[in-house]
Amino acid sequence: MGQSGLRPSEAINLRHRDLDLAGIEDAVFVVGSSYTPAPERFLAPGESRDRPLKGRGAKYRRRVPIPPQLVRQLRDHLGERGDERPDVFVFPNTDGGRIDLSNFSRDVWNDARQDVFPAGSPLRKVRRHDLRHSAITAWLNAGVPIKTAQLWSGHRTASTLLDTYLGVMRHDEALGRARIEQAFGSTD
Repeated sequence: MGQSGLRPSEAINLRHRDLDLAGIEDAVFVVGSSYTPAPERFLAPGESRDRPLKGRGAKYRRRVPIPPQLVRQLRDHLGERGDERPDVFVFPNTDGGRIDLSNFSRDVWNDARQDVFPAGSPLRKVRRHDLRHSAITAWLNAGVPIKTAQLWSGHRTASTLLDTYLGVMRHDEALGRARIEQAFGSTD
């Protein structure tokens, strides 16, 4: 999530059929749904916990690039498991089913933060969803065009993306000037 910008509910819902790892440079996640752990009483009659993304139809899919270093890790992870059926979860629980995010927080996430970050660090309070924010912030600060970041992140509109991330984007005047010079040529 920290490199791909996936939502936690998207990451736990990934299945083998959602990965295209054919090439290192053009590997992608194909994301089209998320999973809600909401109790049954909060679901409408006939509503499924597997659902399309907000405001999108069931056929909506977005392609999110996978950084090359993550492709290698995913290949290793999938190779260790050995089960390549299309419906198998990429990140299963110990029984092969979908990860329960509450159990994951209690059994893995909380301890991992304590082990990785020093005492007193504000990063000990980082949420899983903060990894998504980190990835999208990195894309924008690396110069990924806003419309592309919007498509990769799954935000419905560019204005929603900007409302959320404009405050963390670096204002790099040197980069802006270099791009203008490249677009219009030298002014000599």
